[in-house]
Amino acid sequence: MAGLELRAAGVPVSIHERSERVLDDRGAGIVMQPETQQVLIKRCGLRQEETGVWLQYRQYLGKDGKLEFHKAMPQLMTSWRLLYRALRTAFLADYVEGDVLLSFKSTKRKATCHFAKCGEIECDLLVRPR
Repeated sequence: MAGLELRAAGVPVSIHERSERVLDDRGAGIVMQPETQQVLIKRCGLRQEETGVWLQYRQYLGKDGKLEFHKAMPQLMTSWRLLYRALRTAFLADYVEGDVLLSFKSTKRKATCHFAKCGEIECDLLVRPR
């Protein structure tokens, strides 16, 4: 999402994913937040009805499988697959799989990154997960 917002501000962005395979199946049951839904609509081109599934109630089962709690709680739910695919598709040409960040050095003006596939890349900003 950081990449989408930077690109929308006119900054050239490339995504370097360390995994060599599509990170597709990580589960469902994610409550869709309004800000996330807006990014999917405005930046990824999804229609509102494509961003998730509405649930009308929430229920909790006990260890024995019996219903312990049931309450009306309308929420828009989504899945990792939907989020990942929408964000991944937004960067088709600028997404490199299997490109591990090996090292980087930064100065006040730039960062020099060393990637497994792309080698050395200079950039103004490096955004990386911890």
